[in-house]
Amino acid sequence: IADGILPGNTGRNYVLRRILRRAVKYGRALGFDGSEPFLPKIVDTLIAEFGTVFPEIGTRAEAIKETLATEENSFNKTLDRGLLLFESDASKSNVFPTEDAFKLYDTYGFPLDLTALLCRERGITLDEAAVEARMEQARELSRASQKKTIVRALDLSSESTTEFLGFDADSCEANILEVHQQDGQCLVITDKTVLFTEMGGQVGDIGTATIDGVTYPIVGVQKIGHATAHILEHIQHSTFNAQQSITIELDRTRRLPIEAHHTATHLLHWALHEVVSTDASQQGSSVSPDRLRFDFNSKALSPAQIAEMEDRVNACIQKAETVSWIELPHTDVKNRADIMQFFGDKYGDLVRVVQIGGESKALNGYSMELCGGTHVRNTSEIGFFKIKSEGAIASGVRRIEALCGPAAWNWLNEIAEKGTAEEKVLRAKLNQSNHTLSEAEHSPVEHAEFPHIMGALLAGGKDSHQINATVKSYQNHLATLREACIDADKRVKKAQATGAAKMANAMLEDHDLAANLVIQAEGPAALLQELMNGLKQQQFAQAAFFIIDDGAKLHLGALCGDDATAAGLKAGKLIQTLAPIVGGNGGGKPDMARGAAPDRTKVSELEAAAKQALSV
Repeated sequence: IADGILPGNTGRNYVLRRILRRAVKYGRALGFDGSEPFLPKIVDTLIAEFGTVFPEIGTRAEAIKETLATEENSFNKTLDRGLLLFESDASKSNVFPTEDAFKLYDTYGFPLDLTALLCRERGITLDEAAVEARMEQARELSRASQKKTIVRALDLSSESTTEFLGFDADSCEANILEVHQQDGQCLVITDKTVLFTEMGGQVGDIGTATIDGVTYPIVGVQKIGHATAHILEHIQHSTFNAQQSITIELDRTRRLPIEAHHTATHLLHWALHEVVSTDASQQGSSVSPDRLRFDFNSKALSPAQIAEMEDRVNACIQKAETVSWIELPHTDVKNRADIMQFFGDKYGDLVRVVQIGGESKALNGYSMELCGGTHVRNTSEIGFFKIKSEGAIASGVRRIEALCGPAAWNWLNEIAEKGTAEEKVLRAKLNQSNHTLSEAEHSPVEHAEFPHIMGALLAGGKDSHQINATVKSYQNHLATLREACIDADKRVKKAQATGAAKMANAMLEDHDLAANLVIQAEGPAALLQELMNGLKQQQFAQAAFFIIDDGAKLHLGALCGDDATAAGLKAGKLIQTLAPIVGGNGGGKPDMARGAAPDRTKVSELEAAAKQALSV
């Protein structure tokens, strides 16, 4: 951890996670109950004993403690439930079920070697190979669900080599070396190409192939050994012959946003180290024409950290910094801490360093990474940069999704359009509630209008601070407008309840409460409840049936006091019998029941039937 390795789900990071999770499990055996992490408490003792030999653990003590606490807290959330599952299975058989071992891994975060260790301690058998096969099956399903643009030519092999010229050129003349037919696709291997094959998270290119004056679309490219196969669909392989000359041209329109997102990924990585921690290590990335995705080891980022990273990237873009690259022996750079390279990754003898800032190709930029992908030549070509989301994808692994250039503007415009549509609906709802409040002589709920500047700002704005501040202000405006609508609705209901109570009292005063009642009236839905409450408060002993028309539907209620119940009348039965007359339904208890109905045209028929049922 002192060297910058953090727990993760792949490679060396997963080895560290497995070690730590085994330590957490042993901690339980030693009496630590998981209420608070114990591993960080060991760090000071470790420094006291070994700090002179490994001084880095002293200088990195706080980062080590924080990493240990995060990992232990994360595993503690599932450890107890996982152990319960293990104990349940271990007590039933001498063979631990493969599916439950996979469940311990997939659901509860138990590394397979930890489950195997627990099995050995209990003297029970675990088929580790079967569990590994089940895990691989899950990985295959995950890979199959991913969006792919090409068919992988894994059943082909080639001894050919294709030279990539696409860093500096958009088209090239090439010679066809091989032609293959596979799954309805024609795969043309050439000695040169300008099309980039999917690698390092960057999607592959598309373009065109022209031969004998005829142009064919290239829908994708695939690496086969050291060769590049150009994929053409619905074309017979006999169309092309080895040693023919062919012109390959890149779809530059599609490549441009890919390069912008790739260079933005490098800037994001640099900003992450500047704002959060140099310990935040990349776990994966993906760049495409419409977005970038960046995975890294870290705890959750705060909104302030995300905003600062975004601001730093946009500042670099606005400075119009030079982006350059140079190829040189790996031995010349492998010990340079200022050049980002990933421990454990395999690099060839010759590597390519992508540099942002500084003097072109002088290896003195502020962002330098080993990278084989394509990039813009100046940060100004990236355009406006916007982080779309940041969240967890696995324990200790976070993901940022971001957009730049036209993709960022399109997303912001979508937010503005959705916000405008929502604001219109909310404003109409608030106005209606305020109108109702005014009629009831209650004060309206005030909420100011938002200046209509979003469209103009997004159309011509370049100041990222102003854009982000305006977007955030508008989102807060919508949030407070939603709250205002809720507040106004509550006030309306309260006003209606107050008015309904007065109406109910007046109605009941006009009736003989010693006899059965049938009351039909127009009013709010709350009137029904107030009428029933009024009768209950007066200990009404007879039967009553209510029909309240609120202008949209009928609200039905039945009440049976002691005398009515003794006479065999039941409120629930009355609703079930009478509500269908007006297309409604409902139910309840023998003493009180409610219902609703849509057919307001048959109110008179319903009222007559109710009077007949109650002998009114």
